[in-house]
Amino acid sequence: MIRRLFRYILFALIAILAIGGADAFAASPSDGALFQSTIAPILQRRCLKCHNSNNAKGKLSLVSLASALEGGKSGAAIVVGNPDESELMEQIESGDMPDEGPPLTEEEIRSIRKWLGAGASWPEEVVLRQASKADRSWWAYQKLGTSAFQSIDAYVEAKLAENGLRMNGPASRRDLIRRVSYDVTGLPPSAKEVDAFVAESDQHPDAAYAALVDRLLASPRYGERWGRHWLDVIRFGESIGYERNDIINNIWPFRDYVIRSLNHDKPFDRFILEHLAGDVVGRGDPDVEVGVAFLVAGPFDDVGNKDAAQAALIRANALDDMITATGSAFLGMTINCAKCHDHKFDPIEQKDYYRMRAAFEGVSHGDRVLATDAERQVFEQATRPLNERKQRLGKRI
Repeated sequence: MIRRLFRYILFALIAILAIGGADAFAASPSDGALFQSTIAPILQRRCLKCHNSNNAKGKLSLVSLASALEGGKSGAAIVVGNPDESELMEQIESGDMPDEGPPLTEEEIRSIRKWLGAGASWPEEVVLRQASKADRSWWAYQKLGTSAFQSIDAYVEAKLAENGLRMNGPASRRDLIRRVSYDVTGLPPSAKEVDAFVAESDQHPDAAYAALVDRLLASPRYGERWGRHWLDVIRFGESIGYERNDIINNIWPFRDYVIRSLNHDKPFDRFILEHLAGDVVGRGDPDVEVGVAFLVAGPFDDVGNKDAAQAALIRANALDDMITATGSAFLGMTINCAKCHDHKFDPIEQKDYYRMRAAFEGVSHGDRVLATDAERQVFEQATRPLNERKQRLGKRI
């Protein structure tokens, strides 16, 4: 089940990131190059705000060829091969449309006239949607690149110079060990540690600082401090929330797993994989299997409801929690906004939300025993006589 889940999640995430702008359709170059390169972007940018499936002013939708041919209150929006008879041309050439913003440019109008006169090629499978505020050209979706400044210090120094300022002097050794200790472990250094660091710094300042950082990173306190931040990101809680807010007595192994992963410097891609499919990639290894508790680490309504509609709502909320956590933690995107409508800001359609939900449909809340295969065998052997005796007693009763 989880193997299929992981595969579907990957497909869903890839599909989401591949959507945007004029890439919302997949017409071949020979099947309407003018439409793909010019006409569709014009319709998306200037027409679909008022003429889409959910908001069809004048009962006119321009999301597909079929809807454009069907037209609205004024008849068909386009007449194939005859721009002069097309309501669309009349409205844009008169300047009456678009209703908001400046009129179309002369070049845009000529392009639409040319397209209509050439047969209004528009692949039937292509359905347009209003361009998102953030499409694939948005800065956050660009590939990582290099910068003229290779460190944050360079940015700081540039701004200081721009404003005629200079940096403060270097911190004292006592201040330095205190700052580093709080940053890495969240705890102050002891007086003995401070004195030892200061003494070592007098002789070997660079080596003393490197040794200090290594010692703090090797401390169990490092994972405890920074694990808290990750647990916040993935909405981890040790109670279920809602009106009962019962304590989850067996969720602590996941908390310890996060701390342990940070202390062992586990690669982040492996960390994510174990969160989504730990019971598959780590089958038989409880230290890895526990990672999949991420999926159910959030609030959960366990009251139950005999009303079918309410039960369905509870289930939908549970799945939405998994989708929301996955999108925000691993993509930095509010995928859940597309639960009720196409995302208003990010390139995520409502159908993408439900495609992703389909990947989680097989996941439900529950308990499982965390044990190695060897431990399970020992337990089975130890309890076999008892189970056999229970069977014999059951037959006699």
